[in-house]
Parts: sequence; C-alpha cells; structure tokens
Amino acid sequence: MSVNRRPNTCRGQLAVAAATIFLLLLATSFAPHAQTNPFTGPFCTAPPAATDTWPMAGTDNIGTTTSVRPIAFTGASLLANDTGSSLRVNRVGATSANGGAIAGADPYTYTARAGFTGSDVFTYEIIDGIGETTVGLVKVTVGGDTVAPTVSITAPAAGTVSGVVTITASAADNVGVAGVSFFDGTTAIGVEDTASPYQATWDTRLYADGSTHNLSATARDAAGNAATSAAVAVTVNNAAPPPPPPPPPPPPGPAPAVEKMVFSDGLGKRTTAAFSTATTGDVLIAFAASDGPQAVNGQNLTISGAGLTWTRVQRANTQFGSSEIWTATASAALINATVSSTQSSAGFYQSLTVIAFTGVSGVGASNSANAGTGAPSVSLVSQSAGSLVYAVGNDWDNAIARSVPAGQTKVHEYPAPAGDTMWVQALAGTTSSAGQTVRLNDTAPTTDRWNYAIVELKPASAPAPPTMTTVPNVVGSTQTAAQSAISAAGLTVGTVTSTNNAAPAGQVIGQSPLGGSSAVTGSAVAMTVSLGPAPPAAGPVLALSFNETIGSMATDSSGNGNSGSISGASRVGGQAGYGGALSFDGVSSIVTVPHSASLALSNGMTLEAWVNPTADAGTAPNDGWRTVILKERGTNGLAYALYGNDGNSNPSRPAGYINSGFDKEATAGPQLPVGVWSHIAVTYDNTAIRLYVNGALRSTFTTAGAISASTGSLQIGGNNVFSLPGTEFFAGLIDEVRVYNRALSAAEIATDMSTPLP
Repeated sequence: MSVNRRPNTCRGQLAVAAATIFLLLLATSFAPHAQTNPFTGPFCTAPPAATDTWPMAGTDNIGTTTSVRPIAFTGASLLANDTGSSLRVNRVGATSANGGAIAGADPYTYTARAGFTGSDVFTYEIIDGIGETTVGLVKVTVGGDTVAPTVSITAPAAGTVSGVVTITASAADNVGVAGVSFFDGTTAIGVEDTASPYQATWDTRLYADGSTHNLSATARDAAGNAATSAAVAVTVNNAAPPPPPPPPPPPPGPAPAVEKMVFSDGLGKRTTAAFSTATTGDVLIAFAASDGPQAVNGQNLTISGAGLTWTRVQRANTQFGSSEIWTATASAALINATVSSTQSSAGFYQSLTVIAFTGVSGVGASNSANAGTGAPSVSLVSQSAGSLVYAVGNDWDNAIARSVPAGQTKVHEYPAPAGDTMWVQALAGTTSSAGQTVRLNDTAPTTDRWNYAIVELKPASAPAPPTMTTVPNVVGSTQTAAQSAISAAGLTVGTVTSTNNAAPAGQVIGQSPLGGSSAVTGSAVAMTVSLGPAPPAAGPVLALSFNETIGSMATDSSGNGNSGSISGASRVGGQAGYGGALSFDGVSSIVTVPHSASLALSNGMTLEAWVNPTADAGTAPNDGWRTVILKERGTNGLAYALYGNDGNSNPSRPAGYINSGFDKEATAGPQLPVGVWSHIAVTYDNTAIRLYVNGALRSTFTTAGAISASTGSLQIGGNNVFSLPGTEFFAGLIDEVRVYNRALSAAEIATDMSTPLP
C-alpha cells in the first residue's frame, strides 16, 4: 500500500481522517538520523502540471531471513513496483514494526530482533521529480534457523593412536558455526572450540593399551541446532615399539688396488715424472733396483720426495748392486708429486718404480734373498688374507728378460745398457689366508747372480661391528633400581616420562627398548614412571539442592557448612528427578549464605545453577540485571557472580563476573527462555572466564589475576549491593546451586547437569 503526502498548494487534499492517522503512525517508524530527515510535511518544489499524477508505492517483499542473519536490499529494488515520474527513495524507516533494525544508505540491511520469528514490516518514502512523496510498506519474513551444521572428524583416521593426539574437525553452517565439542563416546574431550580450526587434544596414555574408542564431534549454531559427526574408531597402542634390529655388519673395506704407477729408468739418480692422486691415505711403495760396484753391500739406495717420510722395508745387496723396497703414507691427496732414488755409489744404472695403493692398511710381511747363480726366488708368510704381494730384483750379470711362472705377473722390467736387468713382479691375485707361504720366482735365466726383495701389502681393515648388549627388563622396578640396572648393562638412561597411573608412585611402567631385546652398548633406554593414581577432583565448596520440605534454611551438602537462610522465596517442585526448587519473586526474595573461608575464592572458581525465569528481564539500562549467585564485596561491589540476565547488554542475557581490580565479564546471547529450565555456569582458571549455557561453552574472556578478597555474604536470587537505580532480584525458579574453588572442565559441568544433588 502507499500513502501520498502532498501540500494543499499542490493538487488535491488529504481529507480522510483515517488516512491522516495512518500516515502519522507510519511516520513514527522513521528515526531522525543522518541518513534521513524527519518528516516535515508534504511539499512541492514546483507547481504541478495539469496532467500531474500522484506517485504510488507498491508493497515490497524483500524475502526471507533468519533472526541471526541480516538481509540486504537496495533502493532500486524498492522502486521496482512503484509508479511515478523521476522517483527516488527519500528515506527508509530505522525500525520495523517488530523491533527489527534497518541500517545503511543504499544498499540497506534489515536485521530482525533477536529471537523474533514471523512476518515483519517497515516503511519507506519515495519522492518524485516535483517533490510529491508517498510512503510504502516493505514486508520481510523472519524464520527461525532450523538448519543444523555439518561436521566431520578430519584427524585422526580410524586405526591405532598413541601418545597425545590432536583431534581435528571440519564444520560448516548456513549461518555460522558457534562451536564444536569433541567426545570419546559420551565423554567430553576438553572444552568446546568456538573458532576454526576446531580441535582438541586427547592423551591416550591415560587409557589401557588395546582399548577401543569412538571419537566424534558435535557442532552447534547460535540457534541451538546441532549435529554430530560419524564416529571414528581408534585403538590405543602405547606399548614401546620393538627395538630396531642390530645394525648389519659393516661392509668390508675397499679391495687393495693400484691408483697410480710411475717409472724412471736410467743412469745415476732417478726422479719420477710428476704425478697426482685423488685419495687420502694412499700407501706408497718405491721399488728400486740398481747396478753397483763389484763389492758385497757396495750399493745402497735412499728414497725421498712427495713431501713424505719414507721408510725402508727391505734391502737385498749381498750380490753386486741392490734391490730395495721403501714405503710412505700420504695423509692427503698428492698433487704434482715426484719421488727420487739416490745411489750411495753414484753413476750406475738403476730403475725406480713407485706405486700408490688404495685399500691398503700398510706393509705386512717382507723378506729378501740373493744368490750367485740359479733362478731368482724369494718368499714370505702372509699376515692377512686378501693381501697383495710384490717383489723387486736385479741381475748383475746379464740384460735378459725374465720368464715368470703362471699365477704371477711382470710389473716392470729394465734391461740396462751396462748388461744388467732390473724388474718388479707380483702375485697375480691376493693371498687366500693369513699364514699362506707366497713365493715369487723366475724360471729363467738360471745362471746369473741376483738380489731379490719381497713385501706384503695388507688390505684396509673394515670398521669393527658395534658391540651389542641385552636390555634389562626394568618394568615394575623402582626408578632408582631401574637406572642402576640400565647402567650396569652398559647402557645409558634416556628420557624419563612421568604420568598418573594405578601403579605406585616411582614405579617404572614402561620402557623402550623392551627388556630382553638387543641394543648397541652405550645407547639409551627410555622409561615411563608412575606418579601414582591421579588425585580425585575437588568437590564443591557449596552445594544447595533446595530439597528441604519445610523451614527457612537451605542445607549445604558439600560438607563445608555453607548453609543459607531463605527470605521471601517459596519452596516448589523442581524439574523431574531433581527434587525441590525455590521460587523467587524478582522483588525481594533472596537466600543469604554467610561468608566462610571456603567461599573466599582466589585463582579458580565454578558457579553453577539450574534456572527457570518466569518473567522477561526487560531491555532498559539496569532493568535486566537478574542475580543467580553473587558474592558481595563491601557495600557496593562483587567478588564473583553469575547472572541469569546482564543489564549491560540489550537485550539482557546470561553473564559471569569476577572482580580482580575491576569487574570482568563473559556474556553471550540469546536471552534465557521464559518458562524453561536452563543450566548456566561460569568458570575462572586465572587465564580466562568461560560462560556455559546448557553445557555448551558460549563465551570466553581472556584475563588473569586473583579474585578480589571479600568477606561479604554469598547471595542467591538477588543481592544487597546493587539495589539502585533498579533491582537485581531474580524472577523465577532456581535449583541445584553449586560453587567450586576450581575451574571445572566442560565434561565435569555436563556431569553436574545430569547429576542431582542429594
């Protein structure tokens, strides 16, 4: 529908009284804010033409939304079914008929009043090109959110779990996920997570190995819709894994091999050409043979060069000339090295062969031989299997090529111009075992005099395999005895983990590696030690069931003597299974519990109660305060409190308070429903205040500090410190009041909800 607003100076008059009254009613819905100006009456910016027509506003419908989700709309959408010339939206009402709010300046948003469902309307005004105005109606349907969230466990996967596990879930909702809670069967794990990523930690070490658990997650939205994921079955297995098998024996060292070989033959001192090696730790052998004077022991050779220290292994010079073997070890790779052989009797022909060996640990057995005639031959007894065997000789009489038997090889030969022969030969393979007699010989010539020297080059030793030892079984021993047993076995004590367990404190309840397995000597053995059974959780310091049938006292069943006196509250039946309750009139009814040391809470607390409001708390400032539990501090303050309604918010909603220098609160909507039992609780653990409604975490306020000291009374259903300008008395039923000196977990709160007090 539309209502035209036009001055008498324009065409026509609004003469119908009913229409005028309706117009005034509609005008009240437009709030005078920056976006719109107050209605000041109809007007025209120019005289109307004879053909001028009234602008007409058709009824608009912007759709369906929920009480927790705003809906957006534009001025163009409102004008779509309106008629007139050069129309535009002049302004939009700030509130709707049912308390909704309209905000913005094209586009606009409509937000329903919290908790409202049904049909709602608000007004808007259009204006044409000559200033003629019309008011139209906009309809909107507000439905309660009935769509539950979706949720699924993303980790762990079904199977085996151990240690401390992080359980994660994915959740989504058409409006928004308010929180996700995790469960082992029906037992809550941790507290509700209200922000993505949704997760909880779960210590599997508290459960027996082999036990099966069904993990699930429940997601809820602000409207109270909830859904539970499919369960993920896991089996706890915290037994120490079997120790790894002992390391395999190390591979044998590299086989002996020739990396580099150089020669120098000729008259007088000999020096090799420059050579380089690539390996660290090469063993170098110089095989030198020389002519000499006609004298026994008449020629001696000296080897030098490559920056190394050379040591003579063998010298054979009984016959004329000399055959010698020298050795040196290179600690690093050689670069452009040269090696020289110097004669004691200079000016004779000689041959120098230098070989760099890899995979050789050093020189083993060696020997020498000589004869005035006959076939050259020399032997040794090997010290190791896999050794190389080399020999060097000189024939002083003739320059004749050597003939070597099968299984041997000629490495180098120099027939000197003076009629001498110098040569190096070797065993074709390696020794088969230690103690093997190895003979190197020539089959021809057989009539010359000769000197011959032989050497064994032993293979590099493989690293010794690790020493293994048997791990002692220390499970069941005291920690002190276990440490002694581990040390006595040649092992070390590794990580020691402590946990609560049924076993006596100090007893070893687990170890890794397991007893009886093998471990490398000196390796670590980890232990798990019992702390003994976990101490029982502390019970409430105040517990009032209101189950008494007569009298003016509410008896405390916590054992702390914190009974309260009832003033103005009447005894009524509570919810099924919970016995009696107290009815409070919202004006003066109160239960007073005198101060005691057990109620002087400091670094932790939990306040709980079942409540059933019988009257709306209102929305005006201070009109919404409804005390459930409050510990008075002096004459004008609180130490801690639980409110069914909090006048700091509009509309009022549940809240929990502490004072630690100033008041701090955790609060969350929506309002508690009237005529319905709700469980509310607030906890504080010196890190945060947490508010729970019906077992679900609804609000967290991060803070720290000791709760302010108080010697005032603990009041239920009202208080005497905040009496003006309004009242803070509760209207409705209260039951099952509990106070703890520690912060309960969500699981413990859920247990209290379902466990009536005696």
